[in-house]
Amino acid sequence: MKNMIKSDKSNVGTGAITAGSTSGVILYRCLLIIAVLLALTIASVTVYTFISRSFAKGKPLYALPDGEPPLVLPAVEDNIFSGIGRIRTFTADNQTAIVSIAFPYNKEDIPFTEELVSKIIDFRNIAFTYFNSRYAEALQNTSEDTIKAELVSQYNGILKLGRIPALYFNDFMILK
Repeated sequence: MKNMIKSDKSNVGTGAITAGSTSGVILYRCLLIIAVLLALTIASVTVYTFISRSFAKGKPLYALPDGEPPLVLPAVEDNIFSGIGRIRTFTADNQTAIVSIAFPYNKEDIPFTEELVSKIIDFRNIAFTYFNSRYAEALQNTSEDTIKAELVSQYNGILKLGRIPALYFNDFMILK
């Protein structure tokens, strides 16, 4: 009887280990299959997205989003540089100033044209600083020619390859 109990216990223990390893192998294989299916899904979605975007509406794959404004390049055909665009900022007393700045340039002078394009952000920052440091009433009492002369002086101060002869304001408004 004692032998019978021992053999039953040893069989039960061995059977439990065998059953446990079999379920472990099955679990391992299931997880492996799930991981492979997940990897295939990710790869196929990536390939589909890449292909569908590259052929969508004739747009390049890495185009700017629709909300981004395009870079404004100088108006080459009429020798007027209008790449600075419209500037909307606040004066020192929190009034709104709106100005569009343009100026003549020699379109055949390619290095100077490239310098102008590379300085667009600097030109805008100079205009922001200029209008932010002045009160609306002072700007309204100052002639446009004086404002233009001060801005063109600052613009020419950062240029190395040429000079801006004059500034034009397409818009110049102080809103209260």
